[in-house]
Amino acid sequence: MLFRFLVYLLVISFLLNFVWEVSQMSFYKFEGLGDISNYLKFIEVHWIVSFKDALIVVCLYLLTGMLMRNMYWGRKISNKKLAILFVLGGLWAILVEYHAINNNRWAYSSIMPILPLLNVGLLPVFQMMLLPLLSILLTRNQLKS
Repeated sequence: MLFRFLVYLLVISFLLNFVWEVSQMSFYKFEGLGDISNYLKFIEVHWIVSFKDALIVVCLYLLTGMLMRNMYWGRKISNKKLAILFVLGGLWAILVEYHAINNNRWAYSSIMPILPLLNVGLLPVFQMMLLPLLSILLTRNQLKS
């Protein structure tokens, strides 16, 4: 049962993250991220990034489950579970973005909203706070039917 949930979570999260990644491209500079003029490279880069994001969502789900001592916590989401998921997702995104920006893995365009003091993009932090929850809810609903 848990394995099935995690597989559905991975697939649904991949799809959501792919849409997010592609829709947020104007907030990044294109170097290394797959310019839309090279469509195949663009798709390849965003599929890989979205798959990695989906793996992170599964890890966030499992880590929250370990902290709550309940791997089936997605069946009934409480405020406490939600807070843990949001904090873990936000911290993960901040760490990844901080590392990537400071090591020139990618760069933001001038329209990316920046978190003060941390100097990381707000949108990737929102992504890892919102999409894990949405993925879990959609997975739960999909498995109910």
